[in-house]
Amino acid sequence: MIIDSKTIKSPPPPYIPASSFPAPTLSTLPPHLLLNIIYLTFPQSALLDAPKLARQRKTLYWLAMSLRMVDRTMYTACMHVLRSTHIPAYDALVRAPYSSDPFPLLAPPPQTNHTPSPYASLPAPAPTTTSTETLSPLSTIQRETVVLDRFIALKVREDVWADDSELHLERDEAYRDLFDHAQPRARLEDLIRVYGERAGVVCVGPPKSSAGVYDFDLYSLT
Repeated sequence: MIIDSKTIKSPPPPYIPASSFPAPTLSTLPPHLLLNIIYLTFPQSALLDAPKLARQRKTLYWLAMSLRMVDRTMYTACMHVLRSTHIPAYDALVRAPYSSDPFPLLAPPPQTNHTPSPYASLPAPAPTTTSTETLSPLSTIQRETVVLDRFIALKVREDVWADDSELHLERDEAYRDLFDHAQPRARLEDLIRVYGERAGVVCVGPPKSSAGVYDFDLYSLT
């Protein structure tokens, strides 16, 4: 019996399992998809005992008190929705003649400086910076953003309490402390940072030289 080697098929290649990918979660979704999912959580119809606006206010309360506490990705997405929703009400309560700019501004990336050794034969590497994508969403240098976030936490709670009971009265003094003291002070500190950096007398982070340059992180109005 003659067997032609050409007619014998080569064995199949060995099985190589595909690289395992982590299971997708809400936190790993692209930002625009995550925002779309959060917007879909808002009810679009009324119930017998709850109007549509009351149900939507409860959803805002849930975003502020629960969902944004999950992780940093959820925090960023939830605060985007909460801030964009409440910024008109916030601006309406700003006392004249004060201005307002509460939108967050990320801090500049920190620099890692390498001190050259006198015994090193190679030059020290150049300072490296951290990408803004790795910065925490909490590291904003806009101090009025904190006032806006406090207003949101107070507003969502007062709205839900007012919907749950007709006997609940909104307390004017709760907002008075924010807009009589906290908002003007935070806005003034932000203006000092903006115009101080422009004049070269204020910097964000440790100053490179101590000759008349002040660290904004250590500065606060009392």
